[in-house]
Amino acid sequence: MTHRSELIADVLRDRNALYRETADGHVGNDYTLKLVNKSQQPRRYRIGMEPAGAGLRLSGPDTVEAGPEQVLPVILTVIADPGVSGRREIRFIIESEDGRDRRTIESSFFGPTP
Repeated sequence: MTHRSELIADVLRDRNALYRETADGHVGNDYTLKLVNKSQQPRRYRIGMEPAGAGLRLSGPDTVEAGPEQVLPVILTVIADPGVSGRREIRFIIESEDGRDRRTIESSFFGPTP
């Protein structure tokens, strides 16, 4: 018997700016994570990012709760340490708290060109 996934996840980059720089030298990229809980029960999801470290960190909630059949937008920012530049491949990892559903979404982080 196959397991029907009860989670849909997608990530959209902010199209208004490739990146933004802060006064302290950090660079940020903004994303909207769209989660869809297709189950009839509320579900909690963990949100993470790979690669962990490498001068990049995820800013935003690390867990969220979606009600039954709810579409939940979650605002996330990936922040780079000063000196991180160029394009970097990243993956957002979304996993249900019970471990039954997991999604990996490929994306990119953009910083100033070296």
